Amino acid sequence: MEIRFVGSGDAFGSGGRFQTCIRLQEHGYTTLVDCGATSLTAMKAQDLEPGEVDAVVLSHLHGDHFGGLPFLVLDAQFTRRTKALTVLGPVGTTTRLHEAMEAFYPGSTSVQRRFDLNVIELGGAGGSAGTGPLTVRSWEVDHASGAPALAVRAQLGGATFAYSGDTAWTPALITAAEGSDVFVCEAYTFDKAVRYHLDYRTLLEHVHELTTNLLILTHMGPAMLTRLDEVEHTTAHDGLTLQTWRRRITYSSKCTQPGHAGCATGELLAVTMPLPPWRPIVLFRFRRTQGSSTDTRWSLRVGVEGVAPPRRDRRQSRNRTPWRWVSVAGSTPLVRSSKKSSIPPGTAMMSLRAGPWTTS
Repeated sequence: MEIRFVGSGDAFGSGGRFQTCIRLQEHGYTTLVDCGATSLTAMKAQDLEPGEVDAVVLSHLHGDHFGGLPFLVLDAQFTRRTKALTVLGPVGTTTRLHEAMEAFYPGSTSVQRRFDLNVIELGGAGGSAGTGPLTVRSWEVDHASGAPALAVRAQLGGATFAYSGDTAWTPALITAAEGSDVFVCEAYTFDKAVRYHLDYRTLLEHVHELTTNLLILTHMGPAMLTRLDEVEHTTAHDGLTLQTWRRRITYSSKCTQPGHAGCATGELLAVTMPLPPWRPIVLFRFRRTQGSSTDTRWSLRVGVEGVAPPRRDRRQSRNRTPWRWVSVAGSTPLVRSSKKSSIPPGTAMMSLRAGPWTTS
């Protein structure tokens, strides 16, 4: 699945960023997660075709998260769109969308469209709803917006994307993030408490509870943007694009280090961040069995260029990029902006170069 931050900013365009709009695409199916008022402009500035959008998932009904939807619908009318458009949002989405369109362009809701506009309202209690290959779950969070505000979880093409929306800290975020490939979370301020929003310092107190493969911070205000050099986690910016894929992997040969012999099975998550100053990253979660004991670890693979799943025999690989492997205990590896290295300091190195990989 491709994840692109079309807009990563707050409501006020801090840092010159567009309002929230995250584009998910897999096998020709395109979903927007939130559609802030600037989203149509941002898409066209980045040469993205609005007509490709199949579905829009809304976290809540504030203008910087759903205010671009009326313009997306009107653009579709004027470009003679025929493909159906599905909107999944909190209870009240149907009414709010109608009111917004009538406020901006009176009479626009009575126009006969060439495409179907379908609205599915999400309950916010962990239930699921879907359209085409997209499945969405939602949990109500702590953010006043005149309608329920949601953390959402979208599954598309075997990958899972989770998003906090705007919210103060709530245990619902733990549930939403659980087992996700990518969890995008608000960090509006660095350490100042703002009602109904999440600051980075509070997030750090709970980050160990978030069992996601990759945590990315977004919706950052001015105070947060001026302190990015103090942030230990990946931060979003407009245009940031990630590619993810999952594969089942079995590693069955003997490891060269004492105590690491045995069989490991698990899943591979590859994440590429090709825009400077990022390096490609591959995350591999595996379960290793030795006799009667089993443990689960993370490995983090860092390279200078190119990302590819392990080949059947890495020793015969044509990819001569100098890869490094690290073993990271626990369920959430630390992934940081790479200056000289993306490997967390103090992490023990281990070799997994011996023997072939068998994939299924």
